[in-house]
Amino acid sequence: MKVAIMQPTYLPWLGYFDMMARVDVFVLLDNVQFEKASWQQRNRIKTSQGELMLTIPVRKGPVERLIAETEINLDTRFGATHAKSLQTAYGKAPFGHDYLPQLTGLVKSGTPLLGAFNESLIRWIADALGITTQIVRGTDLGATGRRTELTVAQCLELGATHYLAAGGSLEYTSREPGFAAHGITVEYHTYPHPEYPQLHGTFVPYLSAVDAVLNVGGGEARRLLTT
Repeated sequence: MKVAIMQPTYLPWLGYFDMMARVDVFVLLDNVQFEKASWQQRNRIKTSQGELMLTIPVRKGPVERLIAETEINLDTRFGATHAKSLQTAYGKAPFGHDYLPQLTGLVKSGTPLLGAFNESLIRWIADALGITTQIVRGTDLGATGRRTELTVAQCLELGATHYLAAGGSLEYTSREPGFAAHGITVEYHTYPHPEYPQLHGTFVPYLSAVDAVLNVGGGEARRLLTT
C-alpha cells in the first residue's frame, strides 16, 4: 500500500498528478494551517500576453486556521473573473470545446470553503487524466500531530507500507525515525517536466495541469505522466 500526502492546492501542476497516479491512496492534507499567498490559493495559466497568476481571494480569519476552514471571499466574484481568464486563454485550444464548459462551471460554482473548492478541481483534473487513485481528505482521518508526526500517523491509519514524499521534503523526512520504526519505506518523487504542444508561443513549464489538458487532451496529458 503506497500513500502520498499533499495539500489541496489551486489547479495544481502536472507533477502533482504524476505523484497521485503513482500511489494507491492520495491524501488531501486540508487539516494543516492555511498559508497566505501560497499555492493553496493561486496558480498560473498561459495567455497570449504571457503567464497569468490566478489568485483566490480569502476572507480574513485567525492566523492558525486550517485550509479546510478558510473561507473564500465570494463577494469579489472571482469565479467569474477566473472563468473568463480561462476562456480567453484557452478558448481556441484544441481541446477547449471538450473541457472548458465543465472547468469554468466548477470555477464559478461558489463553493465557500477553500479546501472543498480546490478538492473539486483536483478531482476534476484527475478524472480528465484518467487517474483512479483513491482520494481522501486529511480532515476525514483520525490521525493527529504536527508536520512529519502527522504524516506518519496518517500513513499508519491508512495501512501504508510505502510513503511517496515530495522531493523537497527529503531534509526533514530523512531525519524522522517514525517511518522506519513502523516499517514504512519512504520514496522521493521526481518529475522532469515534459514539453507538449502549447498555445501562445515559447513553451512554458510548471503551469497548472489544465494547460496540458486543454492543449493536448486528457488522454495525451495522461501519457505525459511518468507512470
